[in-house]
Amino acid sequence: MILDDNLYSEIVEYCKLNNIENPIKFIHKLLQKAFMVEKYGNEPHISQELPNDYVKETITEPISTEIITSTVDQIIEKKNKDLYGE
Repeated sequence: MILDDNLYSEIVEYCKLNNIENPIKFIHKLLQKAFMVEKYGNEPHISQELPNDYVKETITEPISTEIITSTVDQIIEKKNKDLYGE
């Protein structure tokens, strides 16, 4: 495999700065990841089915239907007052 000299130098410098001991192994790992992204895309794919004993728990809470009127009444009262609070 042939790498551009500038790219290889940049990768080696990156490895030195990040304490990566084996640049060749690192390049191989990058190439594998890049190929997988090219082949399958960026989104992770879950190909593993859920086990039979997997229990999906649905939690439902009652929705409050209480209407808050006191706050609305207070706002209306404040809007109806003139500049002097009368």
